[in-house]
Amino acid sequence: MDYKGIKISHQRKRNPYITYRNTNNLQVKECYKKQCATVMIIIIIIIIIIIIIIIIMKAKKLHYNNQIRTSSNKVKTAEKIIKDTAGKTKVAGVWH
Repeated sequence: MDYKGIKISHQRKRNPYITYRNTNNLQVKECYKKQCATVMIIIIIIIIIIIIIIIIMKAKKLHYNNQIRTSSNKVKTAEKIIKDTAGKTKVAGVWH
C-alpha cells in the first residue's frame, strides 16, 4: 500500500499545529482555533448528511417491504418496485 497521501495529509495538519504550539502571537493562535472550529463544523455536517441518507434508505426499504407484504401478487409488486427504482416505466406492455 502507498501511504504517501496519508503522510502528506498528516504533515499538512501537523505543521499549523506546531506553529500554533510554539508561537506567542495571538493572531496566529486565533486563526488556528477558527480553522479547527470550521473543520469540526464541516465534519458534523457530513455526519448529519450521512445519517439522513441512512434514514431515508431504511424508510424506503420499510415502505417497499410493506408494499410487498400487503400485495396480493407479491412477484408482480416486487417487479414493479424494481423497475420503479431503476427508473424504468411500462409503456404499452413493454418496459422501457
